[in-house]
Parts: sequence; structure tokens; C-alpha cells
Amino acid sequence: TADNVKLTITNDKATTPKPPIPPVTIQGSLTVKKVDSAQNDLLLSGATFELYEKKDASLNLIGTKTTDASGTVVFDKLPAGDYV
Repeated sequence: TADNVKLTITNDKATTPKPPIPPVTIQGSLTVKKVDSAQNDLLLSGATFELYEKKDASLNLIGTKTTDASGTVVFDKLPAGDYV
């Protein structure tokens, strides 16, 4: 019969619980260079660009920027996502 059975369970491995890992926000940037259509080495200032975030079937305007003297505009601190 099982009346005379002694069961002992031990765990010799002590562990310290690890703290939870906080979520990480992934960000990136987009650099646009505006060039002349006939002369690709000619950078153009004053061109305006709009950046939209695409979510499902909708587009949300993130920002509007104008190229600087070097024909460059930078959209930075963008969260991970799809943009047009």
C-alpha cells in the first residue's frame, strides 16, 4: 500500500529573479536630397516635402519640411512604421 511512502523533493539551485526588460522604442530618420532632374549633381534648395505615416488604409501627416542650401531635409526621431 502507499501508506508507508515518504516523498522528499528538494531544489538546491537558488535563483534570483531577473528584473523585467523595459520596452525599447525604436526610432529612425529619413534624409531626402533634392537634385535637378537634368543634372543629378546639382542640389536644389527650397523644395518642400511632406512625410506621411501609413497606418492601415489611412495616411497621417507627420511633417512638412523644406530643403536647405545643400538640397537636404531630414525627418528625425521617427518611430518604427511605414511612411510615404
